[in-house]
This record gives sequence, C-alpha cells and structure tokens, in this order.
Amino acid sequence: MTDRDRYSSISIINHWVTALLVVVMIALGFVAGATSSDEIVDYILDVHIAPGFFVFIFVVWRVLFKLYKGFPVDTSKTVLESWAA
Repeated sequence: MTDRDRYSSISIINHWVTALLVVVMIALGFVAGATSSDEIVDYILDVHIAPGFFVFIFVVWRVLFKLYKGFPVDTSKTVLESWAA
C-alpha cells in the first residue's frame, strides 16, 4: 500500500479520539436530560459544557487537518463498500 491508499496514523488517532469524545459528550447530555434533581443536572451540565468547548476545538482541528492532508484514493471493491465509506 502506498501512503495515498490509506489514512495516516494521525488521522486514525484523530478519528478514534473524536469518536470517543463525542460519545462521552452525548452520554453526558442524555444523563442530564434523564436526571430529575436540579443539583445533579446543573453539575452534569457543567461537566458537559466545560469540556465541550475543547471537544469542539478538537473536532474543528480534525476537519481542518483532514482537508489539508486530503483523502486516500477510493479503494472500494464493491458498491456497498463505497457507499459505507
């Protein structure tokens, strides 16, 4: 495989870190919505909003990095693989 046939190591790490952070942020949002105690909701929202800014910055950096580095050549073998990608 050439370098254009696959994603770089940084892109792969960015992908999984972003996925993990977004899942955590979504989970915190759902927990805050399902909780009935106002004190707990306030605490969870503080925990959700404060790191949310940094998650947003990381997601923007990831998108800009991907646009800068470009995308690998489409190596899909089937229409289903191409659609899923």
